[in-house]
Amino acid sequence: MLAERVRGRIFGAETTPRAPTPLADLYLSTNYVDRFLSTFPVMRGRLQLVGVTCMLIASKYEEIFAPRVEDFVYITDSTYSETEVLQMEVTGMPHRPCARAAFS
Repeated sequence: MLAERVRGRIFGAETTPRAPTPLADLYLSTNYVDRFLSTFPVMRGRLQLVGVTCMLIASKYEEIFAPRVEDFVYITDSTYSETEVLQMEVTGMPHRPCARAAFS
């Protein structure tokens, strides 16, 4: 389980007035981050990318109109590009429910 301090750093920085995050999205993203980090080691510099990608995936499941990838890039202060976020979503998140269903 991810330490509360680290979890606060990941998700505290990613809720902004431009992209407010509903509570259900935060719970689901936290679950995705915990599941991902329990399986794959991640360098500290990539934790924010994992958190943002989990928030993107969670918002796609919970929201009628999910935020755009550009909004998540803005949240990271352009630390990561749209390509990096999308690549992490496709190749780096095997715990997505749709990935499990597609490959079973």
